[in-house]
Amino acid sequence: ALIQQLMVFAELESKMNRQRAIQKREFEITRKGKWYGGTNPLGYDYNKKIKRLIPNKKETELVNLIFDLYLEEGKLGAVANRLNTSGYQTRKGNLFSKGAVRTILRNPTYLGLVHFNGQPFKGEHEAIIDREKWERVQSLLDVNHKIRKSAIRKKYQFLLRGLVRCGDCGFIMTPKPAKSGRYLYYSCTQANRFGHSTCEIKEVSAPDLDGAVVYGLKQISMKNDFIEEMVEKANHVSRGEIIPLQEKKGKMEKELREVSGKIRTFIEALKDGKKTLGAVEDEMEALENRKEELAKEISLLGVKIEEKKRYIIDGEILKKHLSEFRTVFDGLNPDEKERLVRLLVREVTYNDDKIKISLWDLPQTDLSLEAVISKWQFAERQVMLPRPDSNQRPAD
Repeated sequence: ALIQQLMVFAELESKMNRQRAIQKREFEITRKGKWYGGTNPLGYDYNKKIKRLIPNKKETELVNLIFDLYLEEGKLGAVANRLNTSGYQTRKGNLFSKGAVRTILRNPTYLGLVHFNGQPFKGEHEAIIDREKWERVQSLLDVNHKIRKSAIRKKYQFLLRGLVRCGDCGFIMTPKPAKSGRYLYYSCTQANRFGHSTCEIKEVSAPDLDGAVVYGLKQISMKNDFIEEMVEKANHVSRGEIIPLQEKKGKMEKELREVSGKIRTFIEALKDGKKTLGAVEDEMEALENRKEELAKEISLLGVKIEEKKRYIIDGEILKKHLSEFRTVFDGLNPDEKERLVRLLVREVTYNDDKIKISLWDLPQTDLSLEAVISKWQFAERQVMLPRPDSNQRPAD
């Protein structure tokens, strides 16, 4: 019996060692940014020659469409329905389900990442979804996952769901009905999770905050001078961030040229017999390493500069979209209103004494234009945002 037990343990240990070896190999491959294998995600083909995921143009367009539809609809089922009614199918020829849509939206491969046991690494493959869009989708997915499924949700359209952030602790504020069902709030997730003592704000009336933001957007849309001033300030900040990066990139490019020149000089000296390989080998290796480092840093700076350039706002386009908001909003149905607000508003930060609205500069860039609006500006509409402990304004 003892021998049999030892044999069982030996077999188990052997099996565990094999599993560890496989996991170690998978980790090393993933850490280098390589695709480990399995079914390649929608949007990519696997090139066996270069052993890398390659974007599939047609599928890439579909993946981006799915992300855009979710930002527009805010519901997995609605996205699946629109895809299916438009004739789109999965790779296996099936209809899109909510689960299939969620899997695509949650897949970090589209960011250019590979992952092992939840740990992300920079992949060799090209990203097909930009980070700003990815983060917006993840934020909305997280919020929708937490929203209470009740009849109350159907009676009132939370216009700003997924967009409200607590100005006291910085956590997202999620839609929440009171236990009685008579009142609706945006509630601080930190206060809900860790207790009301962790946040001064706790919650705010959803109808009041929604109405205040809509009123604020309409007021902003009529103030061209204010828009132009804020655009200029935002662009001044963006340009101020670009210049140091460009200067650093220029210095590195100069150093790269100098290093490359020294390498060429050594090579010529070796050809002419003026120097031996042993005499310059260490210095040549150091120069080659520095050349590689500089090339990588220059490439990274180039990416950062291009990202910053995307943040330069086109003021005329922004004014046009705000003007459209003012003229058409009141005639839309609840779903259309929510969709339009999402096209303009990136985030709303609520404090006891002010609301900060961050706008997307559509369609040119994803930079937010911050407009701080005091709650007292809404006196004409008699919008009085209540204290956190108040139960004003029952739901309609």
